[in-house]
Amino acid sequence: MPLTLNNYEILSMKTLLLGATSPIGQSFAKRASKRGLSLIAIKNAQETENYEKLNTLNNVTQVTLDLSKKQAIQEFCFREWPDVLINCYQATSDEESMPLINTQLPEFLSQLTHHLGIRLIHLSSPIIFDGSQKQAYRPTDKANPQCYHGQTLLLGEKAILKNSDSKPVILRVPHSLSPPDALGQDSFNQRVLQMARTGQKLSFSKKHICQPTSCHNVADVLIELSERMDLHGIYHWAGTETISEYALAQTLLERAQIPHSEHLLEASSSEEAEKNFSMELQPLRNKLKTPALNLKELFRELDFIEPLSTP
Repeated sequence: MPLTLNNYEILSMKTLLLGATSPIGQSFAKRASKRGLSLIAIKNAQETENYEKLNTLNNVTQVTLDLSKKQAIQEFCFREWPDVLINCYQATSDEESMPLINTQLPEFLSQLTHHLGIRLIHLSSPIIFDGSQKQAYRPTDKANPQCYHGQTLLLGEKAILKNSDSKPVILRVPHSLSPPDALGQDSFNQRVLQMARTGQKLSFSKKHICQPTSCHNVADVLIELSERMDLHGIYHWAGTETISEYALAQTLLERAQIPHSEHLLEASSSEEAEKNFSMELQPLRNKLKTPALNLKELFRELDFIEPLSTP
C-alpha cells in the first residue's frame, strides 16, 4: 500500500519552494494554492523581475532570500522548519553560476534537509545523458553529459544521493512548456515566441528528439511526490510522445500565428549527430494518479489561463 498522508496532514504540511519564479516554480505555486497547501515561495535576492503576482495566491508567502549564502538558507530553514523542500532552482545559461547553483547548492540542501528531517525533492534534467541511445533512457541508465550544464547537474545529483538515508527524490524533467500567463522568458515556448515576435532567427535541430510536457503537469507530480512518503530515489517525468526540437518550435509558431514567423525558423546543420533525450516514465507513471500528457493534451493546456486564487 502507498504510504500517503491524510487530508489533515497534507493541509497542515509546510512546503518550502526554491526557484519559485522559474516556470515550473510558478506553476507549482498556483497548483499548491489551489490545493490549499501552505507554501513559502523563495525568490532569489539577485533576481530583478517583479513577481508580485505570486503574492496574490492563497496560502502562498513570497520571501526574498540570497540563495548564494548558505548561512541565510540554513537560518531560514531552522526558523520555518518546513516538512518538504522542493528545489526548482537551476542555472541553465550562465556557466559561471552553474557550479554554485547546480552542484554546490543541491549538496548543501541535501546535508541540511538530512540534518533537519525535511523531505527533499530536487529537479534535474535528461541532459545528464549523452543522447546516443535509440531507446528511451531509464532512471538507472548510465549518465554521460556532453555539456557543462549537464555535468554540473549530474554532480548535484551525486551529492544528493550521498545522503540517500534521508530518502530524497530526484525528478528529471525535459522541456516543460509554460502557460501563457507565466512571467519571465525562461521556458522553451517563451523563448521561441519572444524571439519570433522580435524578428530574431530561430535555429533548431531536426535530429534532437525531446519529450515535452507542461509546467503545470510537472507541478502536479511534485505535489503528489511531496505527499507520497514511500517514493524516493531517481525518477523520470515527461510527456508520452516525442518530437524534434525543430518540429516543436514550428508547431508553437503556427499556433501563435505570428506574422511571417515561417521565415524565421531554420533547421540547424544536417551533419550533426542524432540526439535522443526521451525518457522512460516507469516506474513512476504507475505509482502516481497524475496522468502524463500526449502532445495534443499538452498544446490544449497551453491555451488555458488558470484563474488566480485570491484572498
